[in-house]
Amino acid sequence: MVRRLPQTLQSARLAPGRQCGDCAVCCIVTKIDDPELQKPAGAPCAHLIPRGGCAIHALRPDTCRAWFCGWRHLAQLGDEWRSDRAGVMISFIPCIHQGYSQTAFKLTTWHRDAVLQPFVLDFVERILAKGLPVYFAYTPGEGAGFKTFLNARVGAGRGTLTTTLGQIMSEQLARWSQIGTPCGLEASGRSGM
Repeated sequence: MVRRLPQTLQSARLAPGRQCGDCAVCCIVTKIDDPELQKPAGAPCAHLIPRGGCAIHALRPDTCRAWFCGWRHLAQLGDEWRSDRAGVMISFIPCIHQGYSQTAFKLTTWHRDAVLQPFVLDFVERILAKGLPVYFAYTPGEGAGFKTFLNARVGAGRGTLTTTLGQIMSEQLARWSQIGTPCGLEASGRSGM
């Protein structure tokens, strides 16, 4: 859910030379609960223009002005990590689990196979190896989906990341089998806008 960002993330630098372009994944998969704008996860924002972009860009709420995905913040991520290309959106959320840093990585996908891409698995394994908190979220349609804390399910004899993500997806897809992909997002992991 997007609310006002913690001051540390608001002031975080953006990776130089990166622009959202026609990517509007955050305008679809992200739940926004702000007095100025509210929408459920998996539902396109009412102001989203076909082919990407915002009908109220010049007047958009502060929540939208201040929020950027992890690809815009993390210079070490390649162009394949832009959310509409990767099929995975990285964001930063408060961690609710004891013993971890206050800010966690959240990887959101709308296509079950996107998280099994080698570059995604490698990135998540490196984050987990550093002991940083990681949540995995699947948003297959409006108001539907789940979020799970990966640190509690991976490592220390609990299985590999690939196996664990496969198990999580199988468990959850059985529950959400009747839900399609969010409006505007193709199953390939690419933006359909």
